[in-house]
Amino acid sequence: MLNIQTPPVEKEKTVIKEREVIVPGPRSYATSSSFILPGSDSYKLSYGDISSLNSGELRLARNEIYARHGYVFKSKDLQGYFYGKSWYTPDSSFRDSYLSSVEKYNVDFIKSYE
Repeated sequence: MLNIQTPPVEKEKTVIKEREVIVPGPRSYATSSSFILPGSDSYKLSYGDISSLNSGELRLARNEIYARHGYVFKSKDLQGYFYGKSWYTPDSSFRDSYLSSVEKYNVDFIKSYE
């Protein structure tokens, strides 16, 4: 009687790479899809990150950085936009000092392309 062994079947492996975004502070955010630039609070943006955005989207993306910290907007259009976001909580005690150095860089970077 022959003892024939079949070689083990290799299973196909799928590897999904994700970019981890570190969100500072106590706020919990909705999904990253609710942001124009989800990582603008955790890494310095490059031109590739913003190249597909028009000037209106750039303005929203820049103000999104402030909105994460609860900045209370004076502009009616920005109020309407950010009040519609589940993660936005107005904070009348907002100070520019709440922004990290990365966020300050990104505000200036985005503004230079608006």
